[in-house]
Amino acid sequence: MWLPKLKQASRKKRKIAALHWAKRNWNLTLQLHKSNSDQLREELKLLLFICVLAGSAPIAVFPRYRSRCYDAVQQSWLIVLYAWLCFAAYWELLHGNIKLSDLEQKFYGIESMTYLIHVPCIMILSVSWKQKICAVFDRIAQFDLASGYIVERRNIGPCIRKHLLVVLILTSCYIPISYCFCQYEVNRTIIDLSTFVLPNILSGISFIPYFIMLQGVCRRMHCITVTLEAELRQEFPIQRDHLNQLRWQHINLLQFTKAVNQTFGVSILCVYVSSFFNVNTNLFLAYKNIENPDVSDWAWWTYILLWLFMHSAKVFIILFFNQAIQQEQTNCLTLLSKFQACSEDLLEAINHFMLQLQANVRAYVACGLIVLDYKFITALLMATTNVFIFFLQYEITYQALAVAANETKI
Repeated sequence: MWLPKLKQASRKKRKIAALHWAKRNWNLTLQLHKSNSDQLREELKLLLFICVLAGSAPIAVFPRYRSRCYDAVQQSWLIVLYAWLCFAAYWELLHGNIKLSDLEQKFYGIESMTYLIHVPCIMILSVSWKQKICAVFDRIAQFDLASGYIVERRNIGPCIRKHLLVVLILTSCYIPISYCFCQYEVNRTIIDLSTFVLPNILSGISFIPYFIMLQGVCRRMHCITVTLEAELRQEFPIQRDHLNQLRWQHINLLQFTKAVNQTFGVSILCVYVSSFFNVNTNLFLAYKNIENPDVSDWAWWTYILLWLFMHSAKVFIILFFNQAIQQEQTNCLTLLSKFQACSEDLLEAINHFMLQLQANVRAYVACGLIVLDYKFITALLMATTNVFIFFLQYEITYQALAVAANETKI
């Protein structure tokens, strides 16, 4: 009688020990997950604080400030900020005393309108992500924990500082140019900066998290490529489970990239529309002034060149980070094509991975309209040529109508 009871007691002890061990492992997993998430938040603290002030991140991104009171404070600040932008644009449009032609006033008025559309899109997107922003950090931490990826603290901080430094340098360059362009009047300079520079600062800050996330995806994709390259050099073939694990990592990174581009899709579209219009406008105005150059008007030429550089850089850098991820996919596909399968199961896993890499899941598309790769530059150049020809025709017609109206009056 005592033998079955002894076995039952031993079985019960084993169950308790297994449950205790599983609980310890689960607690350890939760601690590692929390550690990864907290480490990522700590590295992004400065960027998130600036984004909260600029209206490109909800204040709920900081756990200690998750309350309706803080939300109301941020929303009030954003309303005041946008009201000031609208007031500055209205004053610039109606009361600007800078000597501009009617055509230039129309162009700059349309440009300011594109900014007034883009800025509220950023703010509305920020407020709508109040309940979802924490899930983004958790998802990144879970992926890193499952795939064994370690967040390198020394890489995130310098990247953020570089992006912020670029915004600061462009702003610092523009302030004295605007002061000279506005004929050394402080009030006029403040209105000009608020109308044209401040929206671009807000836009530039809002895209820094976008660049950081895409750069993180690119680095994790590079780790997959390095792992495959190391497996290719080994004498023993790669195991199917390991290959499936890499395939799981890749598909998660691809889905994350698609979600990021969909989230920023409207903002990307607004940036491309405003940049496209600004570049074409400034090119046309520069062409007009080349015929009768004024050496003393150096502030205007510096003004034009700076805007051309800034908007061209904004268009290029968005494509650059997306193209870098696509290049890592191409490198991974090239390595997989060199693998020699020793079994049908491994061959099937390799074929599935290659089909996954070749499939077009539209991860690099913004608003379903803009394909984010270098091929888009060719389309922009063709469109710029057409718009430039349209502006020339418009200018000729405009001048002809103006001359006819003057002759009629006489």
